[in-house]
Amino acid sequence: MMAATGQPHYQDNWRPLMPGFVNVPYNDIQAIKDSYKEGQTCAVLLEPVQGEGGVNVPSDNYLKDVMDFCHDKNILFMLDEVQTGMGRLGTLFGYQQFAGVEPDVMTLAKALGSGAPLGAFTTKEFCSVLEPGDHGSTFGVTL
Repeated sequence: MMAATGQPHYQDNWRPLMPGFVNVPYNDIQAIKDSYKEGQTCAVLLEPVQGEGGVNVPSDNYLKDVMDFCHDKNILFMLDEVQTGMGRLGTLFGYQQFAGVEPDVMTLAKALGSGAPLGAFTTKEFCSVLEPGDHGSTFGVTL
């Protein structure tokens, strides 16, 4: 997901990047609305509390407003819980600190593996397309 970060210095060694990602200022619902393109925008991906961008806490209604916008436009509301999940904000997932918020897709890592290289993503049933065993690897490591 190097294309998704708004930090160019993390992208430099991974170019060319997957096209199509648009970065907007955090905590700016209008910027999200302005960047939306009918038939071209499939999702909004953000952190419940922005980490690499400066530990920015969203305004009270920001996440709920983004979720509602996504659902109104029939696009996915995705939350990156890599840094905020697994109890780091006092609840199992960071989004649970904000009333009425529930992602369609959520990414997890870091604390999930307790030091082991482990990552996961969860989805609501309507956007789940993988069956058990679809995303396996004979090169994987058994922990």
